[in-house]
Amino acid sequence: VRTIGEIDWYDYYQLEDIYAHLDRLAVENPYVEVIKYGQSYESQ
Repeated sequence: VRTIGEIDWYDYYQLEDIYAHLDRLAVENPYVEVIKYGQSYESQ
């Protein structure tokens, strides 16, 4: 997984980068929680 800065609405990102960004938000902000609501056919 490459190191990225901020996620924006103008670029596409690898799924692993998006997950890493969400995990980072949850660690840095006590009011943020990552919740998994199932998985796709491809187990993603």
